[in-house]
Amino acid sequence: MKTKPLTTAEAGPFAERLRVLGHPLRLLILDRLQAGGPRPVHRLAGALAGTGETEEEKRKNDGRDRAFPQAALSQHLSQMRRAGLLTARRRGQEVWYAIADPHALTILNCIRARRDRPPNAPVKQLRGHPKLSKTAAPHPVSPAP
Repeated sequence: MKTKPLTTAEAGPFAERLRVLGHPLRLLILDRLQAGGPRPVHRLAGALAGTGETEEEKRKNDGRDRAFPQAALSQHLSQMRRAGLLTARRRGQEVWYAIADPHALTILNCIRARRDRPPNAPVKQLRGHPKLSKTAAPHPVSPAP
């Protein structure tokens, strides 16, 4: 199947979604919503508490998990909602957030696959990609930090 090149008008909204996903906390939000389903802000903040902290960082924080302030989390959720990545639905006094664009999970899964791949593992070529043949060498990929 031949793919049609993107136009500038088509690329703009995708670039905006990628920009929004380019923040580490927003990737974590997407990860937690995928794992636990729709949640209100306070439960999402709890799911994010201590995320990524090493044992040494926890010792510096007196052994407590560092929670993200709800106000900051709400700002990130609003940006994700405006970009069409999340939906927000009021339930009583709470606003529940859910994943609106399942394609965002494809991006998240690509990130996870890259994280889980050994640093020197060969890069698989895309099947059926018009510019990659079996004899063409894949572009070098530097290891993730």
